[in-house]
Amino acid sequence: VQCLGKIPNPTLTDRTNSLAGKGQAVAAGLTQPGVGIQVGAGTTGSQILNNTDAGTQSGEPNHCGALGGSTRWLILEVSTDGHDLSLDTGGSEIPTVLAVYKRTGILKALEEVTCNKSAGLVSAVSFPAQTGLQYWVAVDGADGQEGVIALNWRMGRAPVLDVTPVAETVPLGDLATWSATASQA
Repeated sequence: VQCLGKIPNPTLTDRTNSLAGKGQAVAAGLTQPGVGIQVGAGTTGSQILNNTDAGTQSGEPNHCGALGGSTRWLILEVSTDGHDLSLDTGGSEIPTVLAVYKRTGILKALEEVTCNKSAGLVSAVSFPAQTGLQYWVAVDGADGQEGVIALNWRMGRAPVLDVTPVAETVPLGDLATWSATASQA
């Protein structure tokens, strides 16, 4: 997983120009944070980020209208329609700002989907995700704070067993077969 933050020399402009020359999109002045993480129904994941000295990029929006100053970015690519994508910063060591954007229009500008600035340590958002979209997730420290930020995501609900296998005693060396069904994935 490659995340964005403050890019030490070469300058952001140099990096943006080199990425654009290699066919990677640049949106609203932000460099592409790398290959997106595929998210489908029933999947969960997390990423530990440190926004210390991350900085902001030219053209970066103020997340939830708040000045952050040390943003880390991650791209989630949705592969299943009809489910909510939920994100939170549970496990973070600092109060956080969490914002989700999608890329729209001919120029692929960033459009805010949702955001939350935590009163405590955890920011959380949930929204109906659409297949084929790249969701750019920004995490930052609230009120300019820097430190360790945990980003967690969940797509839909985890499967639930509808039929539980029947308990059986099987002699040592014999084979046993059973099945179960799950739904709500």
